[in-house]
Amino acid sequence: MVPPDFDDAVLERLFPVPTLSGITTGPDVTLSAGITPESTAELRRLMVESHKRFHGFFVPKGYESHHNHNHILHHLLATYVLGATPQVLQAKFDYHARFLQAAYKSPGPITRSNWRDHLGDEDYYNAYINFFTAEIQARGLSETFTSYIMVPEGNWGEDEPRMVDRFLAGIIHPLIHFGHALEYGIEGMAVEGLVWTAVHPTENQNLLNEEFFTAPQTKEHTHALTILARMLVDERLEPGRTCARSSLFKYTDTVESAGPIIRDYARLWRIREDEQEIQERVEELTADTFTAHLVTSNHFLQLILPLLNTAHKVELLRAYFAVVLVYYACRGRQRFDFYNFFQPPVATPWNDLLAGSVSQQDEHFVKAERALARSAELYGHRPKGVFKHTELLGAEEIDGSLFVKTGKMLSGVSRFGMAWRRA
Repeated sequence: MVPPDFDDAVLERLFPVPTLSGITTGPDVTLSAGITPESTAELRRLMVESHKRFHGFFVPKGYESHHNHNHILHHLLATYVLGATPQVLQAKFDYHARFLQAAYKSPGPITRSNWRDHLGDEDYYNAYINFFTAEIQARGLSETFTSYIMVPEGNWGEDEPRMVDRFLAGIIHPLIHFGHALEYGIEGMAVEGLVWTAVHPTENQNLLNEEFFTAPQTKEHTHALTILARMLVDERLEPGRTCARSSLFKYTDTVESAGPIIRDYARLWRIREDEQEIQERVEELTADTFTAHLVTSNHFLQLILPLLNTAHKVELLRAYFAVVLVYYACRGRQRFDFYNFFQPPVATPWNDLLAGSVSQQDEHFVKAERALARSAELYGHRPKGVFKHTELLGAEEIDGSLFVKTGKMLSGVSRFGMAWRRA
């Protein structure tokens, strides 16, 4: 296969020095005192090398039916902001590079007239790179994202492009990758995130349909934790009923077997086109850190929302919540022992937790710990009783220490396994 061509001047613009102020109006992010000119130069060099050398997908040995995602930039950025040296950054790069698929030229170009024709076809990865690079430079990030992901033409009608479905597919990985662009000011990751969306297969046909978005919402809102409580006692969603315990495709199996049931639960979660209510719903999602592999996507979702108008914020949040409920069901509907979890007092060792995550080989540690730390900054002051009005047993025990306790618990996990490897 022929390697793709790149314009080095364009790559310089796509992968600048990370700003960590992001491109959004969200809360500020602090820089580490360990960042140096040398580590910054090495980071930029490795980001460009990854963009030029590697495809967004690879197939891990022994899991030929899975499409895994290129995690290099996630690992590099998460460790860079925590003070990783150039040598550590290179070691992280080399670790991932062993598994990745080389990039190659696509069979033909992608244009505004044919961009729907090759959705889901990973052979057009490089062509979509060129296309979305040009679109973002011409139209800006917000307009490009809205025009291709959020509008009805990008989801319904002839051949159903289903771009929101694709954006939330693969353990929500296209969203995670795109969200990095907003946290770090790296436009190249926005390009790649849109490309991952375009070439990703759909997964949610039996969950997200046009009627879910266009039908009037319920008049009364049901809290996210109450919805989880009701799902816990729903016999139709018992472990082993929606998907086989041994299945490697628990998510898609559950969508196929129980998508309409879960969609009905998601409909109970009402969001009006009101900024205060939108922020309240975001906090509801953040409280559910016990579906731990969704912690990172929740973090980046909050960075993406400021790109959108209120109507599109509501649509993306509702779609995301429906997907979260499928993961909750397919992973066995974990029961929450809030009473014991919140009893022992805990210090706030974020510096130790974050520093320890840098040395972990699995990049999901450092990503999750940073997301939890960010949630602690935003919601760590919440007292017990905030969620006592919900139906979830023990929810009255939840307070702002949820995030540091989850982070401390996560630090004792040895590895995440294949479900995380795809995340």
